[in-house]
Amino acid sequence: HGLGEDDKLYCTTECKSGKAPPAAAASGDPTCAKCGKTIEGSVLNFAEQNFHQECFTCDACGKMLPPSFFPRPEDGKRFCSVECLGGGAAAPSAQEKVCGKCAKAIEGETLSADDKVWHPECFICDVCSEPLRKPGDMSITFSKTSDGRCACGACAEKLRGT
Repeated sequence: HGLGEDDKLYCTTECKSGKAPPAAAASGDPTCAKCGKTIEGSVLNFAEQNFHQECFTCDACGKMLPPSFFPRPEDGKRFCSVECLGGGAAAPSAQEKVCGKCAKAIEGETLSADDKVWHPECFICDVCSEPLRKPGDMSITFSKTSDGRCACGACAEKLRGT
């Protein structure tokens, strides 16, 4: 999942590239998996379910999901933060470090940045998916976008229009 160049939220690489099947069923307009009402206009598709944009919310606190949310594949629930994920039955125990990107327990090397801990391979630019720390480099350089995403220097410059 992640944001595309058009600043829309996509659930998979296939959706982001436009190769996913259409969201609407053959019988007509899609139905929202949360509220059950017909969706007219913009459809958000995640995990083979359709949602109104305003219905795509955290299953713990009800807030709108940010671009980098935390899905829990075993039950299909979605969380806006590690804290909300932590309230679920399948969450890692309190003594485990949880990755700020994939929400899985971290064993071994970690990166600490942006008040979170990360698997080194998960700390990537939210725009272009390039690693924010190059192999062998001990320093980490990134920028925060206006909507809270982590971006490499090149993407941050493009987003600022410089």
